[in-house]
Amino acid sequence: MIFLATQKALDVENPTPKDIHTVGTVGIIMRMLKLPDERIKILVQGIAKAKINKYIQTDPYYSVRIDKVPDTKPAATPLEAEAVMRTVKEQIERIVSLGKVLIPDVMVVIENLEEPGRLADMVASNLGLKVDITQAALEIA
Repeated sequence: MIFLATQKALDVENPTPKDIHTVGTVGIIMRMLKLPDERIKILVQGIAKAKINKYIQTDPYYSVRIDKVPDTKPAATPLEAEAVMRTVKEQIERIVSLGKVLIPDVMVVIENLEEPGRLADMVASNLGLKVDITQAALEIA
């Protein structure tokens, strides 16, 4: 497993711990592809939200101790949550019909999700939103 956290300012070449958001995602690397220009492209499936508790190591790479952030329960009733989820799914279909490209598999997953939190995570991670917007959504407890 891997813990992913974003930098606060993307233009910082060598970020220090104060330059990194403390809330991030625990994930599993699903696929890895070495590109011709020697970069590596990875596909990660997020499995939990977590917060950095302590930096264990900072050189040559970061190693941190984390605490899992508990999932929040929806404030809405089950019927209200279902109605909101149905509306979100309909709006995603509308966005796709207007030209937003989503991987077909993603649409199938979105259509079959039954948990509001997982739906929100999936939508946020696939709409190409700005990093500060997705980070703010991630940090909502």
